[in-house]
Amino acid sequence: MRDSRKTKAQLIEELEQLRRQTDTAVVERRLAIERIRAEAMSMRSSDDLLKVVAIMFREMRNLGIRTAGCSFFFVNEGSNLVEAYIAYENPHKYGISWTNPELIEIDAEVVAEKGESSSWLGKEEGRDFLESWRRGEAWTFEIDKADYDRGMARLAENSGMDRPVPYDDDYLMVTNIPFEHGAVGYNEPEFREENIPIIREFTDALSLGYIRFLDFQNLEEQNRRLARESAYERIRARILDSRSTEDLLEVASLIVRELNRLGVRFSGGIGLNFIDEEAGEYRQLIATEDESSIPRSLSLETIQPLVERWRRGETWMRPVTPDLRERWLASGLYDKYPERAAQVKVVLDVPFTHGTLAINSTEVDEFSAEEIEILQGFARVVSLAYTRSLDFQQLEEQNRQLAREAAVERVRSTALAMRSSDDLLDVVGVMYRELLRVDPRRSFANIWFVDREADQMIQYLAAPHPGQFGQPFLEGEPDKREISDEVAAKKFPRGEILDWESLDQPRISTFELTPETLEAHEDRGKRKADLSPEAIERKRQHFLGKHHLVTLPFAHGNIELAQRQEITEEDIELLRQFSEALSLGFVRYLDIKRADEAQQRLIDEMEEELQTAHKMQMNLMPTESPEISGLDIAGRCLTANHVGGDFFQYFPRDGKLALTLADVTGHAMEAAIPAVMFSGILDNQMEIGGSLEELYARLNRSMHRNLDSRTYVCFTMAELDLKTRTARLANGGCPYPYHYRAADNSIAELQVEAYPLGVQPNTEYPAIDVQLSSGDRLIFCSDGIVEAEDDNGELFGFERTAKTILEGCRKNLAAENLLDYIFTQLKKFTGDVPQGDDQTAIALCCVDGK
Repeated sequence: MRDSRKTKAQLIEELEQLRRQTDTAVVERRLAIERIRAEAMSMRSSDDLLKVVAIMFREMRNLGIRTAGCSFFFVNEGSNLVEAYIAYENPHKYGISWTNPELIEIDAEVVAEKGESSSWLGKEEGRDFLESWRRGEAWTFEIDKADYDRGMARLAENSGMDRPVPYDDDYLMVTNIPFEHGAVGYNEPEFREENIPIIREFTDALSLGYIRFLDFQNLEEQNRRLARESAYERIRARILDSRSTEDLLEVASLIVRELNRLGVRFSGGIGLNFIDEEAGEYRQLIATEDESSIPRSLSLETIQPLVERWRRGETWMRPVTPDLRERWLASGLYDKYPERAAQVKVVLDVPFTHGTLAINSTEVDEFSAEEIEILQGFARVVSLAYTRSLDFQQLEEQNRQLAREAAVERVRSTALAMRSSDDLLDVVGVMYRELLRVDPRRSFANIWFVDREADQMIQYLAAPHPGQFGQPFLEGEPDKREISDEVAAKKFPRGEILDWESLDQPRISTFELTPETLEAHEDRGKRKADLSPEAIERKRQHFLGKHHLVTLPFAHGNIELAQRQEITEEDIELLRQFSEALSLGFVRYLDIKRADEAQQRLIDEMEEELQTAHKMQMNLMPTESPEISGLDIAGRCLTANHVGGDFFQYFPRDGKLALTLADVTGHAMEAAIPAVMFSGILDNQMEIGGSLEELYARLNRSMHRNLDSRTYVCFTMAELDLKTRTARLANGGCPYPYHYRAADNSIAELQVEAYPLGVQPNTEYPAIDVQLSSGDRLIFCSDGIVEAEDDNGELFGFERTAKTILEGCRKNLAAENLLDYIFTQLKKFTGDVPQGDDQTAIALCCVDGK
């Protein structure tokens, strides 16, 4: 049997080895403490806390403490909040990945993350923790296995892992070691009392570093507050330097720069919503560092939820929903940057006295409390800026009003001094000079006036004095006038007035002044040759390019203003006052010519009515004939000088082709309006369908109901079956259609007739069938052809009409050529006699068999 007893030497060796091991453990423990202390002392931000908790977890594992994780809990008793920082074993060691970007991989062994701030200190589950922490006592408890599993599953879900980390044991024993600002917690499979002193030493090292960290945090907070106050002060200083409402735009851009400087995570622009409840609208200003938009007015209904919160003085942060994006796009808010609307995640509105200051972000889902506080500070500054802006706006408006009144009075005085139409050169020159005094960026001004002495429309133009472009002003020319060193005026005859209505309508438009247009206004000869290249360039810069034009009417013409910048309401109002002043000055001068003007106006209106009626009539007729195999079709309407009511139409449908010819009684608008109405009713009735007799009956009843008793419609129609070539015809008041038979070279009137449409409500309209063969022709004529007169008053007549058609058909003319022949013979007959009525004809030729 072997002797298990040890010698004295063996015992001494074992004791010595144990001593060396103990010394090593002490050294390792001290080194671990120093590493934690060094990392804690270097903390500058909350992200550094993740490194410290990760190092503490690693040191615990290195010292043989079996733990699944390590947590820092920092306590804020004032708000009952706990902030947690957690470190645990790297899931990559188990082949597990994660998607949560907040979970940071410290190294191959450890990951760390910041937990959400919790308010459970004030609840029952936090009371034991809080009491132990206040007493400075370590607190150990055991987790239920089911709760542990649920916690691990929740941790995996929150981190975006596909499964929980499969630890080698269940770490159900939880120990919390307190320190001055919170506690360090860790899990063990079983409680080990000897680990508590080690963790206490770790927490002492952490506590010292955390105190230093808080000092840095406080210093940084002071610096941030100083930076904010400096930013506010810079904006206040800019506000105090403001002298116009436009300065508010610059203040808005300055706020954007300061927000960027302060590190606010926004999308690089701000919105200022100025709310006017009395007007029921709000003005929205969008600003970036580089530019600010002119505020635009929108209805308060579009932002009603925001208005409600503004009334209560509430700050409103909200996520961007698809519905909100749609409203943005519909309102035009993101017209310049439509792609940004899809990227914005959150919107923040902070109220001030006159509206809200808004920012949004494409980076974060919500703004921090500090960012909200910063924006609230700027909102207070904006309130001051807007109040000052309103004061300046009121003062500016008073000054502008005084300047406008003085300018209007000078224009009125000049207009009252007129003695002839040429004195309009003085009026337009003074008007342009006064416009320049209000804003020197005006291009030119016009007065358009009807000069009855010359019986023409006259343009009176005022523009910069030629001397500004190096041109001398030539004295003694009656169509030019020197107003001042800055302004000259010139008269241009423009011919007769063609459109009175356009003179009566105020309008804003744009136009491009080209080199060719400028050339047309240039004086020829020496003056042009004397211009230096520099003078030519100055003139081109002033005149060439895009201009905005506002035109306002007055009793006897209109006045115009052209300028580079967009037309404003203020421009329009000033021009309107000039218009009124100009009208007063014309009263005495124009009274003498009033009768002539009234007569000319009546002529112009009648000409316009005739032109409108002619257009209405021509728009009723097709511009092209149907292209159908085996058929050749043509139609033509020659309108009389005073316009009648003829028109023709084609209706191809369901294997048939309808040819229609209508003649509405009356002339000009008296005939044009019923013709338009009948055309629409005819089109609708053709859609309904039915037999030819039914169609005529419906049309007749409709015309009887809708037309004046003195107005009726002569109407003839043929409905051709394209397969059988059988034509079914009906006629109400038109000349009989003509049928040319190719088989025997004869022509016949198709005698089918009844009252015109609209005469009697119950008129019956019979129909006849005509079989067409190859070479046959079907011709419709209006009474304007049959009743055309020569210089002796003799009518062209039915016989001459039939003879002319027969001659053309025997020549085997195509449809269009046949109409040419008919109208040529008609013109030879009438000679120079004015056309008394519309002349309309349709020709249909069968160019092959069935």
